[in-house]
Amino acid sequence: MISSIIRAAVFAALIQFIYSVDIKGFCHNESHDCPCGSTGTTVNVKVDGCSYVRRFEFRCRPCDRDSYDKVCPNYAHCQTCASGLRGCETCPPGKYGVWCTLDCRCQNGGVCDKDTGNCRCLPGFSGTLCEIRDGCPPPAHPQGVLATMAPPNLPKIIHYSCPTGFKRIGAGTINCQNDGSWNGVPPYCERQVPCPPLPDVARSVAQVHGAATSVREIQYNGTTVTYSCADGYEVVGAKSLECTHEGAWTASPPSCLKVSETEVTCSTKANEILSDDSDTAVRVHCPPGCGLVPGSVIGSYQYHVLSSICRAAVHAGRVNNAGGAVHLRAAGAYADFVSSMAHGVSSANFSSLGASFRFVTVDDSQWRIPDEGCPPKWTDSGSFCFYSAGKSRPQAPARNFCRNLGSQAIALRGDNATKALVAEFLVANGIGETWLSELQVQSPFLLNPATSGTPGDSCMTLSVANPSQPEIVTRPCGLALPVTCFALKTLKLVQCEDPGPVKGGSALVEKTAHGRFLEGSRISYYCKELHYLSGEGRLTCTANGTWSAQKPRCIPVITCGEPEVPSHGTIRVLPPIRGGDPRRGPVRGHARASVPIRLQRPLSLSSTAYDGNDTKAAEEANLVLPPGHHRVGSRAEYACLPQYEMAGSTVRRCLSSGQWSGLPATCIPVCGRSDSPRSPLIYNGNASDVGQWPWQAALSVRNPASNDSAAEWVLNCGGSLLSETWVVTAAHCVTYEASRVVIPRDILRVALGKHFRSDSKDDANVQVRQVAEIHVNFDYDPSTYDNDIALLQLDEAVELTPRVRPVCLPTDRSARVHLQEGKLGVATGWGLTESGDYADVLSEAVLPVVANEKCQEAYERAGVPLTVSEAMFCAGHANATSDACSGDSGGPMVFLDDAVTTERRWILEGVVSWGSPSGCAVANQYGGFTRVFAFLPWIKQFV
Repeated sequence: MISSIIRAAVFAALIQFIYSVDIKGFCHNESHDCPCGSTGTTVNVKVDGCSYVRRFEFRCRPCDRDSYDKVCPNYAHCQTCASGLRGCETCPPGKYGVWCTLDCRCQNGGVCDKDTGNCRCLPGFSGTLCEIRDGCPPPAHPQGVLATMAPPNLPKIIHYSCPTGFKRIGAGTINCQNDGSWNGVPPYCERQVPCPPLPDVARSVAQVHGAATSVREIQYNGTTVTYSCADGYEVVGAKSLECTHEGAWTASPPSCLKVSETEVTCSTKANEILSDDSDTAVRVHCPPGCGLVPGSVIGSYQYHVLSSICRAAVHAGRVNNAGGAVHLRAAGAYADFVSSMAHGVSSANFSSLGASFRFVTVDDSQWRIPDEGCPPKWTDSGSFCFYSAGKSRPQAPARNFCRNLGSQAIALRGDNATKALVAEFLVANGIGETWLSELQVQSPFLLNPATSGTPGDSCMTLSVANPSQPEIVTRPCGLALPVTCFALKTLKLVQCEDPGPVKGGSALVEKTAHGRFLEGSRISYYCKELHYLSGEGRLTCTANGTWSAQKPRCIPVITCGEPEVPSHGTIRVLPPIRGGDPRRGPVRGHARASVPIRLQRPLSLSSTAYDGNDTKAAEEANLVLPPGHHRVGSRAEYACLPQYEMAGSTVRRCLSSGQWSGLPATCIPVCGRSDSPRSPLIYNGNASDVGQWPWQAALSVRNPASNDSAAEWVLNCGGSLLSETWVVTAAHCVTYEASRVVIPRDILRVALGKHFRSDSKDDANVQVRQVAEIHVNFDYDPSTYDNDIALLQLDEAVELTPRVRPVCLPTDRSARVHLQEGKLGVATGWGLTESGDYADVLSEAVLPVVANEKCQEAYERAGVPLTVSEAMFCAGHANATSDACSGDSGGPMVFLDDAVTTERRWILEGVVSWGSPSGCAVANQYGGFTRVFAFLPWIKQFV
């Protein structure tokens, strides 16, 4: 077996040179603990000591002439520190730079690169400072709304429209804001229902509030028409009509009634008021006491113009108005006044149904149709209100008679719509419809005189003097005919208060009128992701102006995010357990099958409920969590792939805080395990089994002088695999001889899983990697081989297999136990054998540890003075039965860990470093090894 040969004379001369010439070698490095940030931890800072001569004496001082008072404050801004680094290891949030003194300008959660300050943006953001939001998550769109999103997946802007026959209520466009929210809410689409066209109202102005601008256009639900009359006229009937979502107007159009400008006394006659236009209805104010004024009241038709209009009205109505005035709406002479009985007005002194006048008190001078339904004494047929006069009237007074009631006289011309109106009236009065089939609809007839009729024409009308036997009556149009008025049934617009939005959800609104919630309007509530609906999800505006239920709430569901799948591991997420299950036993080890988390389905809350009362559990049971979320009480079971073992929590639980319990699991390579059944503790150097030492690395150097492709790479050193990407070896294996200059990494390669020296014998289990980085310990001394250790980073991670596994790093306990005199360890390599040839296969030698003092004394007796430093240890047999020799350099010396009883674990305590200048296996001249534990902090900076 082999070693790197050191000649005694050269060694002594070099030692003398160091102490006489090298100014650094004269002084030791000094160390000091500096506070690291505000964490309460410290970092050990080393300052190189340099020598200088003063008054013919060697003295020491820091090489960089910095005192610790100047160095330590640099670490004040660090988040974490590491020994050996001139600068912070990591910076606090918002800082970057070597000493974390520069401010990070990244926005929207971006993180600065510690060294350059370049921003690493979160998903959904871009730009130099992560200031550009790529878009916002799309909001929930109400049903039926057409949304155009740009770009489609993470839009910045959304345009909304509605299908034909619907109207958009709300914004047409919303934009994504920098805080991730939208600057508005999505609109909803309201169905457009047309209402029947409205007739022109004489002497009025109709103002339309809606999509149309004129009453002659088609009006849709939500449109409001407001009427106002010309100067000198007042509105009789409903001033405002609205088209409902049922396609009907809330009332019949009103009429405009002229207000008399003549000052009326108790003696004023009708012809004094109506002489200008006997066909115009006029409102008259009668002063108090007209019933007490003596005088005659002429009741016949032809003399009505000679009567006092106020005394006639009071007389006909049998009203004693001594206590106050009355208002009359006259349609000509007194006989044309509307009957008080048409409005349910009666007098204590009069009970006859033949009243000829309509009157109201001064306090209620503006007669209004009721807020809902039909006026008193009118017939409610379902859609219309009908009133049959007690006496007949000619055409013009009949028309004015109905107009004074805010209605219109029925005119039938044989069309289907009017026939249906008559039929509805007759049904409301209990009259059958069979008689309609006997009418000659080809010859128009009139239920009331048509507007086209003129005196002298022959008019046909329907007489209902005997309701059970209606008959058609033909009379001259100028003579009195039976009068029947009709009006639309008044619809009372019941309105509910806007319940407002629900936090954490959205609403779909149906059957509204310009945003108002009328009777029958509906609101359906929906909750966004990670919220469940508590309460009724659908509300209806009822007839009493209240909602059918309280507004629901969207209660957030506390979940835990998708637990990160550890590299080289799997996760199995199980739903919560509600209550105990006596049949369920504890999960021990990895008894459960490990399934990659990507194969798991999203968990439904219906599977269980973690805590809370039964009502809450039932409400949550209807919610299916989106992918990437798990409910409180869920358990994440971790498992590692073969060749790896778990570090951290093997089972984590989703807590009510929305966090997973325990520490994140990590799958780390199984170290120091050998599957070989053979016991390695033999005393003679011997060939090992294939795969017996899976951490053994072979370092080969390219031979540029060779013309033989097979001899292009020469195996010259060994190493040990520490992780998938790091190998430890001796520093002198990767530097030029007697120098700290590192060889080029492109002439070096590393093979793992190798058994034979010859590359031609490698099988498919051998993995070859190039070297990405070479790190030689900064204290390596090529003249004494002190601190002879180096780390190699592979350009690509190796795949761990039974043939390729890392070795375990030592601990303080293992180093103290294993590196005692007489303890046995195993050194492996492809070095020289007893025959003087390089080993064809990986060989092993069991070597006992030799105390440093004994080792150093043995070399002194052989005339080879050297120093075994604290960073070294010796091993070998006094009788030289086996040794580490040339070609083994950089290879491992491992010890079986006595603390592990369940399985064998091998600990890397040494790296083959140097041997006797006299050759290999020389009696009482032991091999030297680098003590790995002494460099553990340095190794952990990389691995």
